[in-house]
Amino acid sequence: MPEAITVGSPEAITVEVDEADAELIDVLAPGPVTVVVAPQPPVVVTATGVIDIPPDIPTFGRLLFTPTEMDAWPNSGSVYSGTAASFVGNTSFVFTDFGTGITTAAEMDDFHEESVRGKGHACLWRADNNATRLAKAIEYFDCVKDITSIAGNSPDSGQDNLELSWALPNLVSALAIVGRDNYDNAEMDTFLRDVAYPMLDWYTGNNWFATFAASKLAIASYLEDQTLYDDAKGYAEFRCRQDIYHSTHDGSNINPILGSGLPDRLWPATVGQPPNQSPTSDHWWEADAGFSPYTAAHDGYTFEDGVDAEMIRDLSHESMMLTGFCQSALIIERTGDTVSTDMLDRITASAAWLGRRTLYYLQNATFEPGSPAGLNLAALNNYRYGWWTVKRLLGDATPAVIDDVLADPDITPPLSYGGQNHQTIEAFSEGTLV
Repeated sequence: MPEAITVGSPEAITVEVDEADAELIDVLAPGPVTVVVAPQPPVVVTATGVIDIPPDIPTFGRLLFTPTEMDAWPNSGSVYSGTAASFVGNTSFVFTDFGTGITTAAEMDDFHEESVRGKGHACLWRADNNATRLAKAIEYFDCVKDITSIAGNSPDSGQDNLELSWALPNLVSALAIVGRDNYDNAEMDTFLRDVAYPMLDWYTGNNWFATFAASKLAIASYLEDQTLYDDAKGYAEFRCRQDIYHSTHDGSNINPILGSGLPDRLWPATVGQPPNQSPTSDHWWEADAGFSPYTAAHDGYTFEDGVDAEMIRDLSHESMMLTGFCQSALIIERTGDTVSTDMLDRITASAAWLGRRTLYYLQNATFEPGSPAGLNLAALNNYRYGWWTVKRLLGDATPAVIDDVLADPDITPPLSYGGQNHQTIEAFSEGTLV
């Protein structure tokens, strides 16, 4: 870093500094000072010290999409018009005002379902600059911001925690897309930090862990809170290991659920606790009887890399899990951080394993030969979602089978104009970027 910058210079000053030093510069010059942060694009620091960050530099608050990526969203054509004409583009819909709390299961359902509409309005507004869509997104935010308690379902069921984690990636993405220039609300920040964030875990998880992780990281990034971010990233990496098997990192055993009592199984208390066979059996959809503790096998089926804890449930819940961890990894990247090799290996292997099995099901309406015993039908539509998110995260490292999945007519719009849970607005916001 240079030893001094001339104060009061009427001209812009260009200096070479590293990224850390750039954050320390306090500029008092009357005009803008250009700080070249090698090897990144220029960062403009105004006379008041406000940093104008170029659109492709990762930073807090970018969440799933950079400004450049959002600039590429279409404002015409079939994907745009199809999304705008779908339920997520309905500007006549009136959002539920939840007041200070969610008190019924029906309200909890409304909360997570309406988050899809809120994100839809934000995405479409960012593309077409339609003021009515911005107003609808803000209407949605205002109906949520004052919530101080969530008690729609029995607290012993974890259902409120789960549905909250379906909604939050949509809500927080919408907030980030609209931006604080258009909506900066202290009550919303309090809701995210003090009400929502503490609810994002449960005693066992399967796909739950993945959406908890994505929600935690989304909140931390939007609030630009380093402490929350460190916690959220640690959670995502820890739970990904418990959900997705990879021989390079795990050897011949899965990562069990840890903790003898319920509180001990919640993050972060669970770290360092002893393994617990019973919840591990539940987590992997096994019966206790005959389950070889922690061995990466099931009824004669030896695990491949990428096998997940929903392996004998159905393809849809597996897809929900994979999408949640992909969203988590994208948020980590968008903050300028690095996804761990451990987590990225698991996601990549899971994409290959689940992609191959999903493609077989799409083409044959049955599961591929040799599938794990006990696998149920492809319930719900979620097995058709999430594949654009996978490809956007993995880029050139995307398993080739994903392109075949995306080419299947059952994956293409209009199904993905809206979506459900945390797998939403994909044809528009994800498919146009890959």
